[in-house]
Amino acid sequence: MVLWIVFAVLALLTLALVCRPLLASGEPAVGGSDEVVYAAQLEEIETDRANGTIGEEEAKAARTEVARRLLRAHREAGEAAAIGRRRWAVAVILVVLIPAVTVAGYLTLGMPGYGDRPLAERQQTSGTDVAELLSQAEARLAAHPEEGEGWAAIAPMYLRLTRFADAAEAYRRAIDLLGEDARLLTGRGQALMFAGGGTVPDEAVALFERASALEPEAVAPRVFLAVADRQRGDLGAAAKRWASLLESSDGTENWLPLARSEIAALQQTDAAAGGTAAAALAAQPGPGPRIPAAQQGGPNPSSSAAAAIAALPAEQRAAQIEGMVEGLAARLEADGGSVDEWVRLVRSYRVLGRDEDAAAARTKALAALDETDRAAFTQAVGPATDGR
Repeated sequence: MVLWIVFAVLALLTLALVCRPLLASGEPAVGGSDEVVYAAQLEEIETDRANGTIGEEEAKAARTEVARRLLRAHREAGEAAAIGRRRWAVAVILVVLIPAVTVAGYLTLGMPGYGDRPLAERQQTSGTDVAELLSQAEARLAAHPEEGEGWAAIAPMYLRLTRFADAAEAYRRAIDLLGEDARLLTGRGQALMFAGGGTVPDEAVALFERASALEPEAVAPRVFLAVADRQRGDLGAAAKRWASLLESSDGTENWLPLARSEIAALQQTDAAAGGTAAAALAAQPGPGPRIPAAQQGGPNPSSSAAAAIAALPAEQRAAQIEGMVEGLAARLEADGGSVDEWVRLVRSYRVLGRDEDAAAARTKALAALDETDRAAFTQAVGPATDGR
């Protein structure tokens, strides 16, 4: 309501500025006082003629001049009055016409009944728009399955919607139709990995290796391969891959902090196994940033796939994180899991701002764990924030 009042005041001020020159007349007023002056001049002429001061011809000429001036004054007064009436008419038209046209145009072309859109509603609408675009793309591909570019375009949309199996299939079709491409191979590998809850399967490893062979400078497949090496227990290979990545970095990459954390975790795990990983890291050449001694005892990241996700663009990184959390939640709900896995799920939901999901996951964990594990879990995640 306040906004409409402000608009109304601004409209009135604008109209006042527009109409002011129209209502300010520069013409002199002519009225009864002018006629009195000219009448006095005629009487003075008659008095002078009677006294013999001027002759009859001079008096006649003077009366003619006074009459001419009087007629001209009356004519000018009439013209000024007509101009004034026209100006008032224009001002009235502007005052009525401008608001009328503005309101009519807004009611016709605008959306006066359109209400406020809170952030949650806008985000929901955005998701709906993506779903609509996806539905249209699926309809087109159903009619034209031979369009490889269509499959390549729809696969990242499936990833964003955490439809990992569909994303893997879309990437497969794109590769079959367009040929092997590092981006497509990496995308299919990611889809297979996230479908497995963050574990890199053998097929995904093969895809990442082919992608890295096709495009050796690509960071994402090398990061995923390092994660796969660590998951398989090949700490030396994982350390060498991270060392190679750090060697070619300039110290500003967004995946660098997580890479350092991964390497610190490798060094800790490797300490009791003879120092294979530590030796590989010590041999790291070149200008790449080394691991500071203060970081070598750093905490282990909550997920070994985090470093791989860090190498992705921001939007894809957010979608992959959501997908990994959903994959972990589905696996824990179906098969159960350890205390650490339940703790990681609850904390992930909290970091993402999904407090209701975090509370629900906490309840499921307490129901799935035994008494000893429940105590450790409760100590790790803290008390419930919703009273449960």
